[in-house]
This record gives sequence, structure tokens and C-alpha cells, in this order.
Amino acid sequence: MLSIACVGDSLTEGFGYLNAKNESYPVQLQTIIDSSNVTVKNFGKSNKTAMHSEEKFPTKTLDPYNKTQQYKDSLAFNPDIVVIMLGTNDIKDKNWDKKDNFIKDYTALIKSYQALSSKPDIYICLPTPSFTNLLGITDTRIKNELIPKIKQIANTNNLNLIDLHTPFRDKKELFHDGLHPGKEGAVEIAKIVYTHIY
Repeated sequence: MLSIACVGDSLTEGFGYLNAKNESYPVQLQTIIDSSNVTVKNFGKSNKTAMHSEEKFPTKTLDPYNKTQQYKDSLAFNPDIVVIMLGTNDIKDKNWDKKDNFIKDYTALIKSYQALSSKPDIYICLPTPSFTNLLGITDTRIKNELIPKIKQIANTNNLNLIDLHTPFRDKKELFHDGLHPGKEGAVEIAKIVYTHIY
């Protein structure tokens, strides 16, 4: 039995779907794989950040993924493959003043999965584009500030990188609120993830 953990924020959880449990990209990935020998589980949680270090900042605004039950459950799942898509919430105006912690904190999160007894293959994703400005989440910031940091993490740690940004640059119609993909977008994400892990 092969197990795949999909870790992330609302882009993974399936924010805004009428039925996220049946429409999110991890569900679509399970459908595409179409095998009883593979289990894909969704450990996404909306609004969460990769960053968790706040010791230098008196105003605590971060909402770290590694403090969630989903994180604990994803570790207990002991997966063979982990697909991580985080960073979008980190670049919110209220959080990005801590950007010097991003690489360190994201790397620490990744290493917690690498330490599992299953020794999973880790894939980290460049997030999908933003066609709006939600609390500072702009595509300019994604392209110019966030993506270079994620690429650096992948290169430094010899990780598999999945580009979910480039394929969606001209597909605004797939994002129901300019930031979160609808069901059709989730299907496209699942297809891209599938081509990388298979």
C-alpha cells in the first residue's frame, strides 16, 4: 500500500468548494491514480503558514501549520510520499515582515517529514498564482519574493519541485475568487502533481 500525504493551506484543503471533501485536489489525485493500493489523504488547513518562529516579534500574528492537528495527523500517517504546498499565507502583509525566517522554518517542517520511519519522498510546490490582492497576497510578491525562496529550499535540500505557478498564469477563470481554484482547477493541480510523482 502506497500512502500519499497532501500537506498545505486552503489551496490543499479546498477552500470555497461546495464539497471540499469530494472536490479538493487530493481527492482528484486519488481519482486519477485509481488504485486500491494507493491512499491519498488531505492534510490541508486554511490560513496556515510555513513560518512558525516569532521569538523576535512581540506581536504574534502567524498561524503555523506545525501547530495544527492536521500536521500531527500527517506525521502519524507515516506516508511514503509528501506533497507540500505552503507559503501563500506567509506573504500576507501581517506576516511577511518575518520573511527572514521563511527558509529556516519551511526547512524545519520538511525535515520533520524526512525524519519519519517511512523515509518519504518529499515534493514541495510553487503555489498557484494570485489574480487579486488579498491582505498582501499578490502575484508580484509570489513571483519575486516567495518563489525564489521555495526554489532555494528545493535546491539546498535536493527536493523534488512541482511548479504549480507557471501552468496557471493565464487561467484566471479557474480561480473562483482570484486566489483559490475551483473544482476544475483542482483537477488540473492533481494532474500536474500526478505527472511528478508517477
